[in-house]
Parts: sequence; C-alpha cells; structure tokens
Amino acid sequence: MAARNPLTLFLVGTLLFGCRPPESIPAAEGSIVTLHYTIKSGETFVDSTETRGAVTVRLGKDDGLLAGLREGTLGMKPGEERAFNISPDEGFETGAWAGRMLQARVKVVAVRRDKP
Repeated sequence: MAARNPLTLFLVGTLLFGCRPPESIPAAEGSIVTLHYTIKSGETFVDSTETRGAVTVRLGKDDGLLAGLREGTLGMKPGEERAFNISPDEGFETGAWAGRMLQARVKVVAVRRDKP
C-alpha cells in the first residue's frame, strides 16, 4: 500500500495532474490579509500585535487600520517584512498620538482574495 503522508500525496498530485502550490499574491485593496504590526512613536510603543496575535483584515477604508499602516502594507507578500514611517495625517486623528510621526514594522503572514 502506498504511503499517505502529505508530501507523497502532493508529489503524486503534481506528477499526475500538473498541480502546483499557489503563488504568493501581493496585498491589495479588498484582499484579506493576516499580519503582525508594531507601531512606535520614537522609542515609545504605541500598539503591537506581537503579544496578542496576528490580526486578519480585509484591506479597505473600514478595516480598522491606520491609513498609513494600510498604505504601507499594500503590495506586500506573505513572509515579507517592512518598516516605514506613518505621517501625522495618516496616523491617529485624535488622542495622545494625534499629529505625531509614527514608525511601523509589519510582517504579512497570509494574503488571500475571495473567489469571484
């Protein structure tokens, strides 16, 4: 009887049916992205998902992310990390961090698109 481990099944499927793993797709407006992020102001931590776990959002105006965090994530692929600044006009609108330049670090865990 043939072995039934996942690697063997994948290899057999690839040979028989020409299957291949899906290629990484970049994050875009409307795609569903799972990511980790850390936001700082100078040396002060503002927010981070590192201790509470990755977040999954549908990128768009109502995703709950800061505009600058969303913009910095666009185009990233799974496994990619990026550090960038968030300008005051793309950061917090109110509160203690409003009007401040912020620094962000993002790691994209997964990207998927709904099937049409």
